[in-house]
Amino acid sequence: MAGLFTAHELKVAKGFAVANPTLCNAVQSISNNFTALVDKLKNGSATEADVNASQSSFDALRQQATQDGFGFNEKNVTVPGAD
Repeated sequence: MAGLFTAHELKVAKGFAVANPTLCNAVQSISNNFTALVDKLKNGSATEADVNASQSSFDALRQQATQDGFGFNEKNVTVPGAD
């Protein structure tokens, strides 16, 4: 469930990033990374390294967005059904 939410939010972010080629590439990269992670989570093959790699990709996106004037902060949310 959380993976689907993340994928949706990345799709929204990609729409906003289209105006900035650097951000567009970063969003595409992180989108690919999270899609691969969700697939691994679904089939049970995800490792701690996979999760850490996705977090690193997200951190790099946030850093690039901040440098380009589009900074954002992570916000914890409750995802229904994800206990």
